[in-house]
Amino acid sequence: MRQQRHLTVIMPGLFQFSKEHTAALMAAQARLQPQQNRRPKALEVILSRATTRCLSQNAGPGLKKTTSQKSMQCYVDLIFRLFITHRNEGDLPIAALSALFHGIDHHHDQKKWYLRADPIHLRPDGDHLIVLGNQGLQISMEEAQRLCAEINNTYHDMPWRLFVLTPTEWLLESDEEPKIRTHALDEVIGFSLKNYLPHGDHAKQWLTVFNELQMLLHVSPVNTARSAVGNMPINSVWFWGGGRLPLLDAIAPSKSWVQCWSNESLSLALAQFANVPGVDLPVNGREWLNQATTAGRHLVVLDDLNIPMQDSNDWWQTLQRLNQHWLSPCVDAVRQGELTGLSLITNHCQFDLHRHLLKRWWKRITPLHCHVPEQSTFVK
Repeated sequence: MRQQRHLTVIMPGLFQFSKEHTAALMAAQARLQPQQNRRPKALEVILSRATTRCLSQNAGPGLKKTTSQKSMQCYVDLIFRLFITHRNEGDLPIAALSALFHGIDHHHDQKKWYLRADPIHLRPDGDHLIVLGNQGLQISMEEAQRLCAEINNTYHDMPWRLFVLTPTEWLLESDEEPKIRTHALDEVIGFSLKNYLPHGDHAKQWLTVFNELQMLLHVSPVNTARSAVGNMPINSVWFWGGGRLPLLDAIAPSKSWVQCWSNESLSLALAQFANVPGVDLPVNGREWLNQATTAGRHLVVLDDLNIPMQDSNDWWQTLQRLNQHWLSPCVDAVRQGELTGLSLITNHCQFDLHRHLLKRWWKRITPLHCHVPEQSTFVK
């Protein structure tokens, strides 16, 4: 007897471009390779024949954002809803989940409050400071540990301390819970920091710490050594994602995932919190079908499209690869009865495909651009 398996695939960033832009991109690819059918057929089968329901949008408060920023924020909201039924007001507790995932919080400690304090580079631009993030900083683990040690020594009398999770992910653990709201680092890269600083009842004292840390980092021997070899200095940290771990009764029982297959840290952290086994993502859908022997509902996170792309051709090539290596074998598995169903979740919609729906021959397989939702946030 075959195992009864249902697969839910999260593919954020699928609809990054407008209907017109996507159609033009597909036409351009067809002109470049006229002898090949470059349409993502498996994806178009899902979009054309599955039942569809729109997901509630929560772009969150804030200023105007780029498409990739909105895509990332929608993904974060979405992945939380797949594991957590409810949460407190305020930031999504990314930092607390990071603490759990990296072994800082071993016991679901509700007494500790956590805040991400990721190292970044700020670039002066006239009267503004532009947040460049840390993608190009090439921070070593030794540099990160030395900088955090300097900060902890300077603020040894404060009710918080800093940990290094990875060279680009730092964590602040506090005995107190300040009333502040923040913006995720992904939201602010490329923008002036003045519109995205912490706000709330205790924002003033944290802005003081924010400014003091910049002065401390400016004179750090670590940055002196970096500048001597031509590396950009690590001249600030970015506070975001503050909160405590959600209560255990916030876990969504209706989902009952048996496994979470992902290489993305937030989804794995949520899975760990919800006592769902997290598994490294296989190289393709056929390998997943061979490895996923447990009956029940499986969650796969394909976040390759959920990053800022240099151009639409990069996005298209990535989409083609995901279609060929993941969606095509999974659609075939539904057709052959290896899967009881396949659900595809984007930032905007959920598409549920079952075997009998594949037989609806009267539902014409329409091109990808026909399924792009009408959203003013897309790239034109």
